[in-house]
Order: sequence, then structure tokens, then C-alpha cells
Amino acid sequence: MTLAITTLSCKGNQEDAVIEYGVTSGILKESVESTQKLINRITEYVLALKSNNNMAVNTDELKQLLATSNSNLKSSISNLEVVQDSDNDIQYRSKTLAYLKLFHSFTENEIPEFIRLLETDTNNKYEKGSKIISTKLTEIKAAEIEMEKAKNDLLGKYNITIEY
Repeated sequence: MTLAITTLSCKGNQEDAVIEYGVTSGILKESVESTQKLINRITEYVLALKSNNNMAVNTDELKQLLATSNSNLKSSISNLEVVQDSDNDIQYRSKTLAYLKLFHSFTENEIPEFIRLLETDTNNKYEKGSKIISTKLTEIKAAEIEMEKAKNDLLGKYNITIEY
């Protein structure tokens, strides 16, 4: 997929905004695919646990998805930390960085706890697993909404058009 970014004219802050958008969005894309695969698989397991608490779970697969996601998130965070916000009122880069850091915290804390739960013989894995991950997922969703709003504000304010 090729992404073309155009503006009506590129001067001063508008040029900085175009650069910020392109770089930040590119860095974000590095993490999205692997983290989405991880979340999809966790969601599948949580839903399956709802109907069968004793189901067999391939935690090796989850651990591999987690390792890949963690690696991509660390790289994206490191790369994004050197980018500057072009508009301090909008802060697209900062909000994207906050989103990625929150997601990274999730992969460092809650997901390993969830995997450990799956490896036990405990009852009510569904309830315990849902509790482990739901609070942080709610926080991540809120950060994602903030990030998307900042992106749309940046695109609108600086007349940036995206062509795929």
C-alpha cells in the first residue's frame, strides 16, 4: 500500500504538521499489526473460556505474539520519542506516544498475568481473565480516541489530505 500525503501549500507550521503526521503515522503502523493479532487472539480465548473454563490453551502461541508485539512497541516508542509535536495545542505525536506506552504497559503487565492464569487449573478463568484485561483495555480505548481526535484535528487544521 502506498500512502501519499498532500496539502494545499506547505509553509512553516503546515510543513512541520505534514512531517509530524507522516512520521508519527508510519511509526504507529509498525506496532498496529502485531498488537492487533495479539488482542484478537486474547479476545478469542476470553470468549472461548466463557463457555468452557477448562479448554486447552496454546500459551506458547500467545507468548510468541506477545514477544513480537513487545518488540514492535518498544521500537515504535523509541522512534517516536525523538519526533517533535508540530502543534502544541493538538499534540498528535504526544498522544500517539501516550497510547503506545499504555499499550506497552498492558503487554508488560496484564497480558503476562492473563497468560499465567490460562496456565493454571483454577476455576472461573473467564471472570478472572476478563477482570485482568478489561480495565486496561478501557484505558487503551480512551487513549486511542484521544489519539484519533488529535490526528483528525491535525489533518483538518493544516488541510492535510491522505490518498491511498
